[in-house]
Amino acid sequence: MDRRTALIAFAAALSGAAHAQVARRPWIGYLVLQPIADPPTAQRKAFLDGLREHGYEPGRNVDVVYASAEGNAEFLDDVTRDLVRRRPDLIVAAGGIAVL
Repeated sequence: MDRRTALIAFAAALSGAAHAQVARRPWIGYLVLQPIADPPTAQRKAFLDGLREHGYEPGRNVDVVYASAEGNAEFLDDVTRDLVRRRPDLIVAAGGIAVL
């Protein structure tokens, strides 16, 4: 393989990798102590409204994965570690102060 062919192949590979990165939908981990409820709490509604104001529509161009300790502060560390292990692009920790 000559140098020009190798460079073209390398550029094509980079282009394909860049396209794959762009095509991947980012995802946000939303971490709370309290159970996730529907309809959304005022806090979660404000978060979702803020995403939309910035052009992000959950399920369309961003994914939001909810992680909850279901109101039990003793589970919060485990739930947090599990979410971090999943490597989201961003973690939003919402809520008040947990009394341990």
